[in-house]
Amino acid sequence: MSAIGVLKERILSDAPRLVISIVMGCGIFLGVACIGSPPSPANQRLAYNSPAMEVSWDVVSGAEYYNIYHDHSGRKACRVNPDGEADECAVVDTYVLGTTYTHYSPDSETNYYWVVGCDERDSCSEVQAENPAQFTEDRPGIPQVQKAFYDGYSTYIEWEAVSGADYYKVYHDDIFEDNCVGHRFEGASFCDEVAESVAGTTWVHKNPRDDENQYWVAACNSSGCSGVDAGRPALLTDVRLPRPTNVRSAQHDTTMQVSWNPVTGADYYKIYYDDFFDTSCRVTRNREPFFCDELAVVENGITYTHDNPSDRENHYWVAACNRYGCSDIIPERRVRRNSGGGIVTPSDVGGLGVGAGRAAGELGMGAGQMGCGLLEGFFGSGC
Repeated sequence: MSAIGVLKERILSDAPRLVISIVMGCGIFLGVACIGSPPSPANQRLAYNSPAMEVSWDVVSGAEYYNIYHDHSGRKACRVNPDGEADECAVVDTYVLGTTYTHYSPDSETNYYWVVGCDERDSCSEVQAENPAQFTEDRPGIPQVQKAFYDGYSTYIEWEAVSGADYYKVYHDDIFEDNCVGHRFEGASFCDEVAESVAGTTWVHKNPRDDENQYWVAACNSSGCSGVDAGRPALLTDVRLPRPTNVRSAQHDTTMQVSWNPVTGADYYKIYYDDFFDTSCRVTRNREPFFCDELAVVENGITYTHDNPSDRENHYWVAACNRYGCSDIIPERRVRRNSGGGIVTPSDVGGLGVGAGRAAGELGMGAGQMGCGLLEGFFGSGC
């Protein structure tokens, strides 16, 4: 056959493919590889880097760009139909240059990705449905020892390191139903993700809610997070110290010296103060004082000198503290006041008051008797 005959035969035999390639683009629109299409990218792999999924692959010779497909159903059935529409998967990006892609909206549990390489004719490799991108390592296990300690202001969460973990996530709930589900990739159900990408094995929850608190910790790496054991939260442990006893004070010239008995395990003490007659100091679980003020922190010793006391009333409370919290204080009961206002009767209930003189005490007594009379008038009984 002559050269012209051979050329004619080749043109006729290739005509359908050439027309389709030129008009429609055989790789993209038919979903099948054209003659001479690039091979499928090898070594397609995944790495989870919260909050995104990173897809990478080996470079393909002859490929000008890449298309990325994604599915979260777990069926591994992705294909591209003749009309160019993806079936059993979704196109997340096209014309990707380079050999990496970051997907910022992965599913919380299941993620399959496929990469196809395309050449300058828009001829693309086939989707290898049964061979999506793979994780390169296994997920770490759940941290087994999880503890939580309340220090009066914040909660300290501690756990044991997990082999293969690059970082940790912390979840919180205050309903006490043990239903927390930490997802493999993003978010949680029936609890809140309060910390992500924690590098160490401790985390501080500042100002937790004033009611019940549960915590869970998940270990994570590039293949996702371990999840949590909902039935075994790191329950809050109250390890606060006993309150100091024998709190007492004495006036020295223009100052007041407050002292108390030492408490075993205390690293420091907090002094609360008020100068209002018959005060009743309260300290919330978040260590916020009511009807009194935090006056000082004593890190060494069991005495404190108040340089600027009131010339009217002086009330003091002492709490023992360490890294896990502070002791309770008992609101002051009214103490007997000396007529000279000098030495004060000691009190071992956590609060202690100093009066300026008998007149103030008598005024308080008179007000109390008036109140009792009003009660008797309304309810038929006095104080």
